[in-house]
Formats: sequence, structure tokens, C-alpha cells
Amino acid sequence: MQNRNRMLAAGLVCCTLALFSSANAESNISDVDMVRLQAYIAGMNRASHTYSGQLAVGMELPAQGMTYYEIPAEYKARDTHYTVVNGRPVLVDSQTRKVMHIMQ
Repeated sequence: MQNRNRMLAAGLVCCTLALFSSANAESNISDVDMVRLQAYIAGMNRASHTYSGQLAVGMELPAQGMTYYEIPAEYKARDTHYTVVNGRPVLVDSQTRKVMHIMQ
């Protein structure tokens, strides 16, 4: 019985880590830096842009009509900018404007 409980607990931990890690799979930012970055972006209180399409990781945002902001080096977000779309902070590749991560 104890081995079964240990195996279930280990499985739960692995699944939780896999789900949490996949949220940042497209970005190059560690989980710790991501938490700090979310706090930084929230504190900047940037205006939100309206986008009528479906917002999804991997899609390219338009070059015109949105403002993209640099991320300070201390957050270790190489080649990444952010913007706010439909009230949600979004990390984008600074060259392609492809969505890398949509924050909650």
C-alpha cells in the first residue's frame, strides 16, 4: 500500500511539473524569472490593445497598431518583448512578433 501511494504521489508531481513547464515551453524565461516578470509588467500598468482574433501561442501579432515594450535584462528574457492584448500581458519574439507566452 505504501509503495502504491508513493508511486501515485510521484506521478502527481511529475504531471504537475510537466504542465507548469509546458506553459513556458515557448519562452526562454525560467519559472522564477517569469513570476518576477509578471509582477514587473503588472506594475507598469500599460494600456491594453484590442485584438479581435483568437489569441494563441505561436501566432504572429501585427506590426502596426500595437506597442511592444522591451524587457529589462534582469529578467533574462532574451529576444523577447511584451505587449498587453485584451487585458492580458503577452510575451512576443522581438523579431517576429510571434506570441511566446500569454500571461494570466
